[in-house]
Parts: sequence; C-alpha cells; structure tokens
Amino acid sequence: MSGFNQMLIGSADITTYGLYLVKVPPVVKPPKRVRRITIPGRSGHLTEWSGDYESYIKEPEFYYSGSALKAAINALRNATLVTFGNESTYAYEVRADEQIEARMDRAGGYEIKVAYITQPLKRLATEVTSTGETSYILTNLGNEPAYPKLVVTGAGDKTVTVGSQTITLAFAAGGETLTVDSLNGMVYDGSGNNAWDKLTGDLPYIPVSSSAITVSTTGSALTVYPNWRWS
Repeated sequence: MSGFNQMLIGSADITTYGLYLVKVPPVVKPPKRVRRITIPGRSGHLTEWSGDYESYIKEPEFYYSGSALKAAINALRNATLVTFGNESTYAYEVRADEQIEARMDRAGGYEIKVAYITQPLKRLATEVTSTGETSYILTNLGNEPAYPKLVVTGAGDKTVTVGSQTITLAFAAGGETLTVDSLNGMVYDGSGNNAWDKLTGDLPYIPVSSSAITVSTTGSALTVYPNWRWS
C-alpha cells in the first residue's frame, strides 16, 4: 500500500469495494488511563497512571460512486483491523460505531462517515513471526510491553521460557499442539478448545527493553507471534 489517501481493511484495499478515502484520520497519542486523587487540604489533585491507555475514536470519511452501497457499508462496518496511508507500517484494531452515515450528493455518489472505536495500541501491519525452531532471540521492537502468542507442540510436560519467565504446559501423552495467547488471556488446543488447565504459571510478556531475550521451549516445535505494540 502506498499513498496518503490509501486504506486497507485487513489486507484488502478499500478500492476493492469502490470506496475512496477523502479524509484521513490524524495520528493520535492515546490518552492514559489515570486515577485522580484529591488530598484534603491540598489544592488540585494528583494523578496515578495504571499503565494502561483509553480507547479513542478515529473518524475517516469516504466517497462511494458504485452500485453496491450496502456491500461497501458492510465492509466498513465489519472491519476489525485497518491500516491508513499516513501510517502504512502500522495497523489498528477497530470496531465501527452503530451509526454509519451515507449521504447522496448531487452527482449520485455517497459521502460516508464512520466512527471507529479504536484500541489504543497499534501493531505492525505485517506481523513478525518466528517459526521453525525451538529457541529464538528477540528484542522488543515496540515501546510498550508485548504479550505474545506462543504455539507449542509437544508430548507430556514441557516448559516454555520467555526471558526470566517460565511456564509449564501439560501436553497429552501422545502429543498435541497448544496455544498460549497472552494478549487475549487464553490457552487453547488445536481444536480451539479451552486448555487453561494445561498451563502452570503466569501468562508471559516481553518487557520494553533494548536488550534481547531468549524465547525457547523443551517441546518439539515453537512458533512465536510477538505482538509488538506502540502507543
């Protein structure tokens, strides 16, 4: 994707749906989620930051002149991951507000406005994946802690180490694949079933640091989706 007025929904260019981006939403530094503390006898208040950020609204505007308006609106409504040309390296997780405005102009085309509730931390548009080995040396590319997804194959009890953190996975005796999804707080098996009871230890994360850490397993295969994030 190239060009300021380009946009992707997932991996599809919006021109696939006959849409053209006419207003690119600005780059936003997400607001911190803070708690305001009032101290009796002291003017003003103190703020305490939890380390999290608030979601916010991105409002792109589009022009549509085709004959399948419903399909175009559905594509905008169903978008969950979008990339804009002014930040083509990054993607945002979004959810469309209930109301999407489509107003016909004098030429018979439609001006469309969408309000996307946007998760505060952006990610790489093309995710970095490490696969094919049992050990990797990784450095956090983002400026926020990363909560990786680890896909591990093994049999019996196997360990996974992320820097100084270690977890144990209890695989079936005949072997299976388990996924530890730290970002979404889930553990599941190859069929997508909940496998939380097969995990011992806390969900791992990769801290913000310029130093490399080792991610490894005693299993037979390990794939790491690091989920680098930026604020």
